Amino acid sequence: MELDTEFEKATKLLQSIGFFDDFNDDGISEILTVGELKRFDSHDHITREGAQSNNLYIILKGKVSIVKDIDRYSQKELVAISAGECIGEIAFLLDGHRTTNLIAETETFLLKINGEKIEHLSCGTQLNLYKKISISLAQKLKNNNQLFTGLL
Repeated sequence: MELDTEFEKATKLLQSIGFFDDFNDDGISEILTVGELKRFDSHDHITREGAQSNNLYIILKGKVSIVKDIDRYSQKELVAISAGECIGEIAFLLDGHRTTNLIAETETFLLKINGEKIEHLSCGTQLNLYKKISISLAQKLKNNNQLFTGLL
């Protein structure tokens, strides 16, 4: 019975996150069966640049800094993102190598989805997931374009 209650809490949490707006109850249940809820304290590294990992992360609560190594001794924060957004799309979709560091700015709760487990989802849920990832990437590209054109 306790497990059912935890699953129900997790389901309600995902339903409250904008990333999952287009997912029906069955889709959210499927995502929870392949995903893993993770908690990070402020300043914890979620991933490190160069690491091998094809996990996608959806921020459920908190804030995450995306930080790029400049050289051996310095880093540059690229952006901080909040609940409802996904991170790790490049490694998830491409080669599985992390291109940046992901660092929790505050206590942060994430849903971690392993790229190899996606094939266990129904076609409809996979389609919704990839659609949301595409929208996220397009929005980030649009924001970067606006930043870049502002520099010219």
